[in-house]
Amino acid sequence: MPCQTAALIDAINMANASPDSNLLTLASGCAYTLTEPQPGTVTGLPRITSPIAFNGLTGGGNVTITRSIAPNTPEFRIVEITSSGSLADFGVTISNGAVSDRVPSDGHSGGGILVREGGSLALVRARVTGNTGFAGGIHNFGRATLDNTTVDGNIGVLGGGINNEAEGTINIFGGSILSGNQVQSHTETPTISAQGGGIFNAGEAMIGPATIENNQALRSSSTAPMAIGGGISNDGTENPDAHIFFQTGAVVKGNSSADRPGGINNSALIFNLGTAALIQGNTPTNCAGSPNPVPECVG
Repeated sequence: MPCQTAALIDAINMANASPDSNLLTLASGCAYTLTEPQPGTVTGLPRITSPIAFNGLTGGGNVTITRSIAPNTPEFRIVEITSSGSLADFGVTISNGAVSDRVPSDGHSGGGILVREGGSLALVRARVTGNTGFAGGIHNFGRATLDNTTVDGNIGVLGGGINNEAEGTINIFGGSILSGNQVQSHTETPTISAQGGGIFNAGEAMIGPATIENNQALRSSSTAPMAIGGGISNDGTENPDAHIFFQTGAVVKGNSSADRPGGINNSALIFNLGTAALIQGNTPTNCAGSPNPVPECVG
Protein backbone atom coordinates (compact mmCIF):
# COMPACT_ATOMS: atom_id res chain seq x y z
CA MET A 1 0.00 0.00 0.00
CA PRO A 2 1.40 3.43 -0.85
CA CYS A 3 2.19 5.94 1.86
CA GLN A 4 -1.05 7.82 1.30
CA THR A 5 -3.76 8.32 3.92
CA ALA A 6 -6.49 8.21 1.27
CA ALA A 7 -5.21 4.81 0.12
CA LEU A 8 -5.41 3.45 3.67
CA ILE A 9 -8.96 4.74 4.11
CA ASP A 10 -9.99 3.22 0.76
CA ALA A 11 -8.40 -0.11 1.69
CA ILE A 12 -10.29 -0.25 5.00
CA ASN A 13 -13.56 0.56 3.26
CA MET A 14 -12.95 -2.22 0.74
CA ALA A 15 -12.01 -4.67 3.50
CA ASN A 16 -15.16 -3.82 5.44
CA ALA A 17 -17.20 -4.69 2.35
CA SER A 18 -15.66 -8.17 2.20
CA PRO A 19 -16.78 -11.07 4.43
CA ASP A 20 -13.24 -12.46 4.39
CA SER A 21 -10.28 -11.52 6.57
CA ASN A 22 -8.11 -8.86 4.98
CA LEU A 23 -4.40 -8.19 5.54
CA LEU A 24 -3.35 -4.63 4.78
CA THR A 25 0.42 -4.23 4.44
CA LEU A 26 1.34 -0.64 5.19
CA ALA A 27 4.26 1.25 3.71
CA SER A 28 7.48 1.01 5.71
CA GLY A 29 8.44 4.25 7.45
CA CYS A 30 5.12 5.90 6.66
CA ALA A 31 3.14 8.25 8.89
CA TYR A 32 -0.46 8.03 7.72
CA THR A 33 -1.75 11.41 8.92
CA LEU A 34 -5.44 11.98 9.54
CA THR A 35 -6.80 15.52 9.37
CA GLU A 36 -10.52 15.02 10.02
CA PRO A 37 -12.97 12.40 11.30
CA GLN A 38 -15.02 10.19 9.03
CA PRO A 39 -18.47 11.69 8.28
CA GLY A 40 -20.88 11.32 11.17
CA THR A 41 -18.24 9.92 13.54
CA VAL A 42 -15.51 11.02 15.92
CA THR A 43 -13.05 8.52 14.42
CA GLY A 44 -10.33 9.26 11.89
CA LEU A 45 -10.30 5.89 10.12
CA PRO A 46 -13.43 4.15 8.83
CA ARG A 47 -14.97 2.04 11.58
CA ILE A 48 -13.64 -1.52 11.55
CA THR A 49 -16.68 -3.73 10.87
CA SER A 50 -15.02 -6.92 9.57
CA PRO A 51 -11.80 -8.89 10.29
CA ILE A 52 -8.84 -6.69 9.30
CA ALA A 53 -5.11 -6.87 10.03
CA PHE A 54 -2.53 -4.09 9.73
CA ASN A 55 0.97 -5.30 8.86
CA GLY A 56 3.54 -2.70 9.82
CA LEU A 57 6.48 -5.06 10.26
CA THR A 58 7.66 -5.48 6.66
CA GLY A 59 10.70 -3.63 5.42
CA GLY A 60 12.00 -1.32 8.10
CA GLY A 61 8.69 -1.09 9.94
CA ASN A 62 8.23 2.23 11.76
CA VAL A 63 4.64 2.75 10.60
CA THR A 64 2.37 5.26 12.33
CA ILE A 65 -1.29 6.20 12.01
CA THR A 66 -1.67 9.59 13.64
CA ARG A 67 -3.96 12.56 14.02
CA SER A 68 -2.45 15.70 12.52
CA ILE A 69 -0.70 18.13 14.85
CA ALA A 70 -1.61 21.08 12.62
CA PRO A 71 -3.43 23.96 14.38
CA ASN A 72 -7.24 23.74 14.38
CA THR A 73 -7.29 20.01 13.65
CA PRO A 74 -10.58 18.75 15.15
CA GLU A 75 -10.63 16.18 17.92
CA PHE A 76 -11.17 12.54 16.97
CA ARG A 77 -9.90 9.10 17.95
CA ILE A 78 -7.89 7.01 15.50
CA VAL A 79 -9.59 3.57 15.51
CA GLU A 80 -13.07 2.27 16.37
CA ILE A 81 -13.87 -1.45 16.23
CA THR A 82 -17.57 -2.29 16.06
CA SER A 83 -19.36 -5.34 17.44
CA SER A 84 -18.81 -7.20 14.15
CA GLY A 85 -15.22 -6.11 13.67
CA SER A 86 -11.76 -7.27 14.67
CA LEU A 87 -8.38 -5.64 14.23
CA ALA A 88 -4.97 -7.25 14.48
CA ASP A 89 -2.26 -4.60 14.57
CA PHE A 90 1.22 -5.93 13.87
CA GLY A 91 3.80 -3.24 14.54
CA VAL A 92 1.76 -0.11 13.80
CA THR A 93 1.82 2.89 16.15
CA ILE A 94 -1.50 4.61 16.95
CA SER A 95 -0.89 8.17 18.12
CA ASN A 96 -2.27 11.62 18.96
CA GLY A 97 -5.96 10.72 18.96
CA ALA A 98 -8.08 13.05 21.07
CA VAL A 99 -11.66 12.96 22.33
CA SER A 100 -13.16 14.81 25.28
CA ASP A 101 -11.72 13.89 28.68
CA ARG A 102 -15.07 14.62 30.33
CA VAL A 103 -17.80 12.00 30.74
CA PRO A 104 -18.65 10.81 27.21
CA SER A 105 -22.31 11.28 26.28
CA ASP A 106 -22.66 7.71 25.01
CA GLY A 107 -20.32 6.18 27.59
CA HIS A 108 -17.67 5.43 24.98
CA SER A 109 -14.29 7.12 24.83
CA GLY A 110 -10.80 5.97 23.87
CA GLY A 111 -8.54 8.64 22.47
CA GLY A 112 -6.53 6.10 20.51
CA ILE A 113 -8.71 3.00 20.13
CA LEU A 114 -12.31 2.16 21.03
CA VAL A 115 -13.36 -1.51 21.05
CA ARG A 116 -17.12 -1.88 21.29
CA GLU A 117 -18.82 -4.86 22.93
CA GLY A 118 -18.45 -7.90 20.67
CA GLY A 119 -15.43 -6.46 18.86
CA SER A 120 -11.84 -7.62 19.28
CA LEU A 121 -8.38 -6.08 19.19
CA ALA A 122 -4.97 -7.74 19.04
CA LEU A 123 -1.84 -5.60 19.34
CA VAL A 124 1.45 -7.33 18.55
CA ARG A 125 4.73 -5.40 18.73
CA ALA A 126 2.60 -2.28 18.40
CA ARG A 127 2.45 1.04 20.23
CA VAL A 128 -0.38 3.28 21.47
CA THR A 129 1.02 6.67 22.45
CA GLY A 130 0.11 10.29 23.06
CA ASN A 131 -3.67 9.90 22.97
CA THR A 132 -6.17 11.70 25.22
CA GLY A 133 -9.76 11.03 26.26
CA PHE A 134 -11.91 9.99 29.21
CA ALA A 135 -10.09 6.71 28.59
CA GLY A 136 -6.76 7.79 27.16
CA GLY A 137 -5.15 5.12 25.02
CA ILE A 138 -7.60 2.20 24.71
CA HIS A 139 -11.25 1.90 25.80
CA ASN A 140 -12.22 -1.77 25.69
CA PHE A 141 -15.76 -3.14 25.90
CA GLY A 142 -14.87 -6.27 23.92
CA ARG A 143 -11.84 -8.56 23.77
CA ALA A 144 -8.30 -7.21 23.69
CA THR A 145 -4.83 -8.74 23.76
CA LEU A 146 -1.50 -6.95 23.99
CA ASP A 147 1.61 -8.95 23.10
CA ASN A 148 5.01 -7.23 23.34
CA THR A 149 3.25 -3.89 22.96
CA THR A 150 3.91 -0.46 24.47
CA VAL A 151 1.17 1.85 25.75
CA ASP A 152 2.74 5.13 26.83
CA GLY A 153 2.16 8.84 27.24
CA ASN A 154 -1.63 8.69 27.13
CA ILE A 155 -3.89 10.87 29.32
CA GLY A 156 -7.38 10.13 30.66
CA VAL A 157 -9.64 10.20 33.71
CA LEU A 158 -10.50 6.52 34.15
CA GLY A 159 -7.60 4.63 32.64
CA GLY A 160 -4.77 6.71 31.24
CA GLY A 161 -3.33 3.83 29.25
CA ILE A 162 -6.25 1.39 29.18
CA ASN A 163 -9.83 1.31 30.45
CA ASN A 164 -11.22 -2.24 30.44
CA GLU A 165 -14.96 -1.98 31.07
CA ALA A 166 -17.24 -4.47 32.84
CA GLU A 167 -18.09 -6.10 29.51
CA GLY A 168 -14.43 -6.37 28.54
CA THR A 169 -11.70 -8.97 28.77
CA ILE A 170 -8.05 -8.12 28.29
CA ASN A 171 -4.80 -10.10 28.29
CA ILE A 172 -1.52 -8.19 28.56
CA PHE A 173 1.59 -10.33 28.12
CA GLY A 174 4.73 -10.91 26.08
CA GLY A 175 6.73 -8.26 27.91
CA SER A 176 4.26 -5.48 27.17
CA ILE A 177 4.96 -2.14 28.84
CA LEU A 178 2.52 0.47 30.14
CA SER A 179 4.55 3.53 31.07
CA GLY A 180 4.20 7.28 31.46
CA ASN A 181 0.42 7.30 31.24
CA GLN A 182 -1.63 9.66 33.37
CA VAL A 183 -5.12 10.26 34.73
CA GLN A 184 -6.36 13.58 36.10
CA SER A 185 -9.44 14.49 38.12
CA HIS A 186 -11.27 17.75 37.41
CA THR A 187 -13.29 20.17 39.52
CA GLU A 188 -15.89 20.28 36.72
CA THR A 189 -16.76 16.62 37.41
CA PRO A 190 -16.75 16.55 41.24
CA THR A 191 -18.16 13.01 41.55
CA ILE A 192 -15.53 11.34 39.37
CA SER A 193 -12.17 10.49 40.86
CA ALA A 194 -9.17 9.85 38.64
CA GLN A 195 -8.25 6.17 38.71
CA GLY A 196 -5.78 3.89 37.01
CA GLY A 197 -2.92 5.83 35.48
CA GLY A 198 -1.82 2.66 33.72
CA ILE A 199 -5.00 0.57 33.77
CA PHE A 200 -8.55 0.99 35.01
CA ASN A 201 -10.25 -2.40 35.14
CA ALA A 202 -13.93 -3.15 35.73
CA GLY A 203 -13.98 -6.43 33.80
CA GLU A 204 -11.59 -9.37 33.49
CA ALA A 205 -7.87 -8.76 33.08
CA MET A 206 -4.87 -11.08 32.88
CA ILE A 207 -1.53 -9.35 33.28
CA GLY A 208 1.95 -10.79 32.86
CA PRO A 209 4.63 -11.00 31.85
CA ALA A 210 4.22 -7.25 31.59
CA THR A 211 5.46 -4.10 33.31
CA ILE A 212 3.29 -1.24 34.53
CA GLU A 213 5.62 1.55 35.59
CA ASN A 214 5.94 5.30 36.04
CA ASN A 215 2.25 6.04 35.54
CA GLN A 216 0.44 8.76 37.51
CA ALA A 217 -2.94 9.66 38.99
CA LEU A 218 -3.14 13.41 39.58
CA ARG A 219 -5.57 16.08 40.72
CA SER A 220 -5.86 18.96 38.26
CA SER A 221 -6.20 21.30 41.26
CA SER A 222 -6.27 21.13 45.04
CA THR A 223 -10.09 21.11 44.97
CA ALA A 224 -10.41 18.36 42.35
CA PRO A 225 -11.64 14.88 43.38
CA MET A 226 -9.33 12.13 44.56
CA ALA A 227 -6.71 10.59 42.30
CA ILE A 228 -5.85 6.98 43.19
CA GLY A 229 -4.18 3.92 41.75
CA GLY A 230 -1.34 5.43 39.77
CA GLY A 231 -0.51 2.02 38.36
CA ILE A 232 -3.79 0.10 38.43
CA SER A 233 -7.31 0.62 39.71
CA ASN A 234 -9.40 -2.56 39.87
CA ASP A 235 -12.89 -1.20 40.44
CA GLY A 236 -15.90 -3.18 41.66
CA THR A 237 -18.38 -0.30 41.74
CA GLU A 238 -20.17 -1.25 38.53
CA ASN A 239 -19.18 -4.91 38.50
CA PRO A 240 -18.46 -6.58 41.87
CA ASP A 241 -17.00 -9.53 39.95
CA ALA A 242 -14.30 -7.41 38.32
CA HIS A 243 -11.02 -9.25 38.68
CA ILE A 244 -7.37 -9.26 37.76
CA PHE A 245 -5.21 -12.36 37.41
CA PHE A 246 -1.52 -11.58 37.81
CA GLN A 247 0.60 -14.13 35.96
CA THR A 248 4.30 -14.80 36.43
CA GLY A 249 6.35 -11.81 35.35
CA ALA A 250 3.85 -9.09 36.25
CA VAL A 251 5.59 -5.96 37.58
CA VAL A 252 3.94 -2.84 39.05
CA LYS A 253 6.58 -0.30 40.06
CA GLY A 254 7.39 3.38 40.25
CA ASN A 255 3.81 4.56 39.87
CA SER A 256 2.41 7.48 41.86
CA SER A 257 -0.85 9.14 42.81
CA ALA A 258 -2.05 12.22 44.66
CA ASP A 259 -3.96 10.02 47.11
CA ARG A 260 -3.14 6.55 48.33
CA PRO A 261 -2.73 3.92 47.15
CA GLY A 262 -0.19 4.82 44.51
CA GLY A 263 0.47 1.37 43.07
CA ILE A 264 -2.77 -0.64 43.02
CA ASN A 265 -6.23 0.38 44.16
CA ASN A 266 -8.51 -2.65 44.56
CA SER A 267 -12.22 -2.65 45.33
CA ALA A 268 -12.88 -5.99 43.62
CA LEU A 269 -10.83 -9.20 43.26
CA ILE A 270 -7.15 -9.81 42.51
CA PHE A 271 -5.43 -13.21 42.25
CA ASN A 272 -1.85 -14.33 41.73
CA LEU A 273 -1.34 -17.15 39.25
CA GLY A 274 2.17 -18.54 39.45
CA THR A 275 4.67 -16.36 41.29
CA ALA A 276 3.34 -13.20 42.91
CA ALA A 277 3.41 -9.92 41.06
CA LEU A 278 6.35 -7.67 41.90
CA ILE A 279 4.79 -4.54 43.40
CA GLN A 280 7.34 -2.04 44.66
CA GLY A 281 8.49 1.56 44.70
CA ASN A 282 5.06 3.09 44.23
CA THR A 283 4.11 6.30 46.07
CA PRO A 284 2.59 7.30 48.42
CA THR A 285 2.01 3.57 49.00
CA ASN A 286 2.13 0.36 47.03
CA CYS A 287 -1.34 -0.88 48.05
CA ALA A 288 -2.01 0.48 51.54
CA GLY A 289 -5.28 2.40 51.59
CA SER A 290 -6.93 0.08 49.09
CA PRO A 291 -10.50 -0.93 50.11
CA ASN A 292 -9.71 -4.61 49.46
CA PRO A 293 -6.34 -6.27 50.02
CA VAL A 294 -3.96 -7.01 47.17
CA PRO A 295 -2.34 -10.44 47.59
CA GLU A 296 1.28 -10.33 48.76
CA CYS A 297 1.52 -6.56 48.39
CA VAL A 298 3.40 -4.84 51.20
CA GLY A 299 3.25 -1.14 52.00
